[in-house]
Amino acid sequence: MSRGTGGGAEIFSENQNEIIYQYYNYDLNVSENRNDKRMADGRIIINKNEVNPYENDIALLLEQGKILVENSKNSWGFVEKYDHIALSLLRRIMKHYQHEKNFPQKVYYDV
Repeated sequence: MSRGTGGGAEIFSENQNEIIYQYYNYDLNVSENRNDKRMADGRIIINKNEVNPYENDIALLLEQGKILVENSKNSWGFVEKYDHIALSLLRRIMKHYQHEKNFPQKVYYDV
């Protein structure tokens, strides 16, 4: 059974140094967090020169500033200072990167 929460991220821009994903989140159970239009106002910024497919400690990459998260205005749950949906999307991005050695165009997370 679905909990009715989740999000998605898509590449917004990319150059040889960084890749920027815009992401959205939603909670269908709380009217102010439904985000029916799936407005993507959060960002995940990855410094491509500072990460490699063999690094999988996302907390360390965030701490070192190799990955930045700009929380969505729609965020409602946090781990440390990060939107928990953004972290779930980031784990999917990095898992794809580890297996495929490239960054995915889009990722989704639905619970």
